[in-house]
Parts: sequence; structure tokens; C-alpha cells
Amino acid sequence: MLLLVAEPELILDLGVGPAADALRRGLSAHGLTAIDGRDSLNKFSPKDKSVEALTFAAARAGADWLLIAAASVRAERDPASGAWRAHASLIGDEYAVSSSTPVDQIRSDTSVLDVSSGGARGKALDQAGEESAARVAAVIARAQGGRTVGAVFVTGAFDLPRLKAFVSSLRATEGVSGASLAIWRDEDGAAIIRVFLAGLKTDGLSARLLRRDPSLTLLSVEPDDGRLAVEIGAWREL
Repeated sequence: MLLLVAEPELILDLGVGPAADALRRGLSAHGLTAIDGRDSLNKFSPKDKSVEALTFAAARAGADWLLIAAASVRAERDPASGAWRAHASLIGDEYAVSSSTPVDQIRSDTSVLDVSSGGARGKALDQAGEESAARVAAVIARAQGGRTVGAVFVTGAFDLPRLKAFVSSLRATEGVSGASLAIWRDEDGAAIIRVFLAGLKTDGLSARLLRRDPSLTLLSVEPDDGRLAVEIGAWREL
């Protein structure tokens, strides 16, 4: 999953804030890998700020899901204790990268006491991120319906009939309950295909695909991340 979380500027540290960082850690606890799109070290470079461009760039960065969210926080003196009370909110839309339509909206509201206003704001944003992680993970689990989602990165996909034949071959492979073309760039022959796996990981999928179609060239397999990269040859009957 790729995270795009706008946070209060006074909180940001090198473009990455506490809400997004807590989201990433929380998603990891749910078995989901997340990267922060605001971190310049990550390979996320959308052409513009439209949802279509953002979902496409997220897919190119290797993400299956995208969260576009905004965090806000305010702090005030607590009359009873004299400490600072911060109120934070995180509101966002969650997308599957194959679509520019939100799958669901998430929201978390938190309140935290601390002896300093900065500490209270940071802790409130951190807590909002952690609570949002559980909601984001629940949305993904519902969408997957108990299936594991993987991604097949394809090179050499200059020919649409050949690419369609490859997708059909994926769908017909034992252990694959569905496959859909998420991205296709015919000018550079690159494509990303989302696959839904039942009792199968991408290393097992690669072995079955190579048996079905010896013209494939296996480039890489990352079973823990659910990723597989192949180069497809000229079209042939599968």
C-alpha cells in the first residue's frame, strides 16, 4: 500500500509525519507492507495530482492499494489538569490502484494529554495513525474476501493479443481465483496484472506459469511481498 497523508507543516520531519509513520507501523502489524509517498526516497512520481495519475504512479511503485488522507491537530490547555490536550483527526479515501473510485473512506479522531503542546500534538497524530491502520486493513480484508492479492509485473507486452492471452493463462492456472489488468503501457511494453490467489504464493504461481508457457522468462519472485516479474515472448496458443 502507498500512503499519501497530508499533515500539519509544523509537525512534518523531512516530509514524513507521525500519522503516516504510525499508519505504516500499524499496517505492518496487520501483515501489510506500506510505503510513504511523501518520502522522497520512495519511487513515487505521479505526473499530476489527479486521482488517476496518483493511482497509476502507486501501481508503478509496486502498490496494490492507495490511501489519500489528511491529518489535522489542535492543542489547548486542559482546565482540570493544566496540561495540554491535543485533538487529532485523520480522514482519507482508500483506493485499489486498478480503479480511480474510492473503495471506502476511513476516519479516526483522538484526544491525548501531555505536559507540552508539541508532545500532545505528536502523540495524538500518532494515535490517529494507529487507529486508522486497523480500519484500512479491515477494508482490504473485506475487498479480498479471504483471498491473497499479488501483482505480476510484465515486460515485453507490446502486443495486446499476447497480453490478453497471458491474462487468460493466469486465470486458468490452478490456485488463481481471478486476474485483472491494472496497468498497460504499450509504448514501453510494461504491464501490471493483479492476481487473486487461493492457497498459493507467487513462487508457486511462477512455477505453474512456466509449465503452462515455456516462452515466459522469469525475472524475479518475491513471495513475501506477493510480487512476480516476467517477460513475455511472442504470442502463441496457450
